[in-house]
Amino acid sequence: MSKYCIIVDDLAVDRQLAARYLQAAGYQTSLARSSKQATDQLQHALTIYQPSQMLLLLDLNLPNDPALQQVVASSLAGANLALQLQIQIANGSLPKLAIVALTALSASEIHQTAIAFGCDAVLEKPATPDLAQRIEQALAASSQQAPVGSQALLNILRLRLLAPTPSASLSEDDLTKALLQLHRQGLVGLGASHLANYLFPHTAGDYQRGLQTQTKIASVIREAMQLNVLETLAILEGEFVHLQAPQAQAEQLHLSKSEYYRRRKDAISQLYLILAEART
Repeated sequence: MSKYCIIVDDLAVDRQLAARYLQAAGYQTSLARSSKQATDQLQHALTIYQPSQMLLLLDLNLPNDPALQQVVASSLAGANLALQLQIQIANGSLPKLAIVALTALSASEIHQTAIAFGCDAVLEKPATPDLAQRIEQALAASSQQAPVGSQALLNILRLRLLAPTPSASLSEDDLTKALLQLHRQGLVGLGASHLANYLFPHTAGDYQRGLQTQTKIASVIREAMQLNVLETLAILEGEFVHLQAPQAQAEQLHLSKSEYYRRRKDAISQLYLILAEART
């Protein structure tokens, strides 16, 4: 069974080098210098090849890609393509196919973020004669690992790179008020908050709605912490999840009262962006 690879890189020499080594290993290849070209080639390839035969090999840093205009972190512009494809895979409009990053970027946080965006594996440049073997080994290793992706996590990372417009129907003040209601009245108070009604408008009963809201926030915070992204959200875990008082939290973290509230304000701002984009 022949294999087919779309190689996405804005540098012609890198595209051609990777193609040479993959063709020597029996791959059919096509070359794309932008996300748009890659997407067009992918749609055409799906009329010829089975998804199991296909591979997308992409560079993470695509400074000349027009899609970069919508991306904040230029060093991860290529990962945006993986994210968009994973969204299509999740909603059933695209079959599952392997996505591997080949990048000169070596920072572990960048590799972790690329994986969470939907890359099955990340390899470091340059392309080498054993590229096909490296890809197969990386894909085999990734299949043995627990997936880090989830809708909540995709929302977190989408916000990190794509800078969406927050919802006008939810404000940072609503999160602060919800936290205060949780401290004063427990889950019933949280369930009566505007935040809870925004996230779960069809749930009956303040307690049940509060429980769902707490679970949602806990999931977002914990999954962000697992990937070491948006780590400032960790300061909210004690209050939203463990119901600790702010003063107790500040003492536990060895922070002054003013510093604690400053950090909490930053965390609320980030949580607001996530929840404004991630209504269940």
